[in-house]
Amino acid sequence: MERNAYFEAGNQHYEGIRAVVAVTLNRVESKIYPNNVCDVVWQKYQFSWTHDGKSDTPSNKKQFAKVKEYVDLALKDYKGGYKLQNSMWFHNHTVNPKWAKQKKKIATIRDHTFYGDH
Repeated sequence: MERNAYFEAGNQHYEGIRAVVAVTLNRVESKIYPNNVCDVVWQKYQFSWTHDGKSDTPSNKKQFAKVKEYVDLALKDYKGGYKLQNSMWFHNHTVNPKWAKQKKKIATIRDHTFYGDH
């Protein structure tokens, strides 16, 4: 979870990290994705950092430590009911995936847009 948050939203404030954590856990709880965090994160082509050919070791240790703190808070928020309206998908503003047209836009947080089903 921590690496996923770091590589997907490590440049963002808490809200961005919390949203990525929510999407990941929403997928774990759904019936269409694997039922654990590792399998959700490493499912083929679901999170860009897992197949970009770059190192999967965080390069900025200070930033990774901050992300870990944010992930801990986000997990507590999720248990408290924060699920970002059951968002299951997101993408960076630098891409325009075809699948997004078929989904309901739920939120934009910094450079990510989050989606759920209609």
